[in-house]
Amino acid sequence: MVRASFYLSAYALWQTLSVFLSYLGFASTPPAIAGYPIINVPLGFQPDSVTPTAAEPTVKLAPGMPFGISFIGTAWSEYKLIGYAYAYEQATQNRLKRLAYEAAIPKTQLVDIIGK
Repeated sequence: MVRASFYLSAYALWQTLSVFLSYLGFASTPPAIAGYPIINVPLGFQPDSVTPTAAEPTVKLAPGMPFGISFIGTAWSEYKLIGYAYAYEQATQNRLKRLAYEAAIPKTQLVDIIGK
């Protein structure tokens, strides 16, 4: 009975939330199974002192490797979800804090295309 009560409480909490944040590497699996929207935006970069992990099948950690934060919404919450993710990305500008190499710097921004 306690377990059922916990799950009902968790479900009730989920229904009141507009968005759920996760920085875990497996954040996309539960929403994909449930059919809920998810969007990932840049959160930061691994420090240069990080020791690279072996590729099994992919590298999980490496110096300067980017990682993100996931915004997960409920069914039909895409409009709010994109708004939250956009506001976070614009406020932090994390995507511009470190670039892998000179050629990765965009020469054209979206405003250059839309403004014409």
